[in-house]
Amino acid sequence: MIHILVVSLNPGNLAFYTKLLMREQFEVTAVLTAEQGLEYLITHPAPCVVLVDVTMPADPLIDFLTTIAFTPLLRRNTIVYAGIGAMTLHLRSEAVHLMETIGMSLIDLNEGRFPLSREVTRLALRLQFPS
Repeated sequence: MIHILVVSLNPGNLAFYTKLLMREQFEVTAVLTAEQGLEYLITHPAPCVVLVDVTMPADPLIDFLTTIAFTPLLRRNTIVYAGIGAMTLHLRSEAVHLMETIGMSLIDLNEGRFPLSREVTRLALRLQFPS
């Protein structure tokens, strides 16, 4: 089973995402900081979908993504960022380029293409059964 790591600085959002994903039968770990998220990923290196909430400030987000991008053990994770549209154009471009450089996904769930649980399911399946 693919694990979902939810990272949100907002306890209310953290509870909302966790409840939503658990209702969809996902195994979920929730943390309140990027540092806790990285610590979890380092100690649990199995493939994981990472949901980073819109409340993550730009600087910690870029640091979080950079650490994942340049740590080979963590590159197996797919990043789903629920609020990239809220970033400045420069930071958005930097984040997207960083992930695309190493073949990882960075998806704006605010684009409204799919409900959160459907998009996470699609990414989890892609991790479980790579093409």
